[in-house]
Amino acid sequence: MKNINRRADARLFYRSTLEREHGYVIKHGVRHKFALIYPNVYRVGMSNLGMHVIYALINRRADIACERFFLPDARLLTQLERSREQLLSLETQTPLFKFPWIGFNISFELDYFNVLKILELGRVRLRADERGDREPIVIAGGPCATFNPEPLAEIFDDYRRVRDRRGRSDHARAPRRTRAIGRNVSTRNT
Repeated sequence: MKNINRRADARLFYRSTLEREHGYVIKHGVRHKFALIYPNVYRVGMSNLGMHVIYALINRRADIACERFFLPDARLLTQLERSREQLLSLETQTPLFKFPWIGFNISFELDYFNVLKILELGRVRLRADERGDREPIVIAGGPCATFNPEPLAEIFDDYRRVRDRRGRSDHARAPRRTRAIGRNVSTRNT
């Protein structure tokens, strides 16, 4: 009974957080789902302008639903760890491991530890070389991820930099692996 109450409490927390927001997007029946993660608590992540821009740009596309994840606050984190519940998206309360694409926006080096905690809570294998073809592709972007990708090089499948003024995208380094997730996925540079 306690486990059911904890599960309901976590979902209630996500829903109540979303109810206080303006401009969130919930899409159903789309072809692709993308998990956008800020590896810190909600209030820190939502103060990051980059999160808002990326969220809006991805959701502008009709074929992709972008949903957000944040590191749970201390109370919810303790609850998730005790109950062994998984981390859920803010918009539809979908478990992290069900997203074929997972993207981290990493702004601070201290959040490296939170990246690992989020993947663990989301039931995603930590090391890129241990994830199979049917498991999520995990990418990273943001100042810390692209200026110094090596501390987390074994975790991410790829690192991305933002497009420059001429519209060119750049890799911080070559992808560790390139794979499809049970359907045609373009892996060319854009």
